[in-house]
Amino acid sequence: MGSVPDYQEVTRRIEIVAKQVAIEFRLPWRLPDLRKHGWYGVSWANHTYDQRLCLPFPQYAWRYIRDAVRRRAELISTEEDTESAKKTPPPEGWVRDALETFSKKEWILLIKNFGREDLDPSAIIWTPTEKSLSEAQTGKRSTRAYSRMPSSVTSFCY
Repeated sequence: MGSVPDYQEVTRRIEIVAKQVAIEFRLPWRLPDLRKHGWYGVSWANHTYDQRLCLPFPQYAWRYIRDAVRRRAELISTEEDTESAKKTPPPEGWVRDALETFSKKEWILLIKNFGREDLDPSAIIWTPTEKSLSEAQTGKRSTRAYSRMPSSVTSFCY
């Protein structure tokens, strides 16, 4: 058994896997949860890692990270698909994190596969204020409603 020698590389790999799985399972609002389970994968890999394999730990841990994140995503998807599950909106911080994490190209891919109910959490951030609505009716262009959005999303709006 060894210790995690390269924290930054492991963190980078967790981020990559969490984003890939979030796109695959259409779970962008659950990124923090998926990242957390990536660390469970690191823990499992750390228990079985043997330096005699001559394989860097981050590379060895990749499979364990992916397995842990995928299992969590499958569980979340199953829970959300059941009729008895109440769909509660994710915390605003999770929505904001997703909006800031994914690139424009990734959002295009996600939005293409989303249904209306999947996009509802984004309304937390994108809900316009009364002032911006009144300015829109008078023809003035309001930047206040867009100022809360990350640049990767606002480029869709302009």
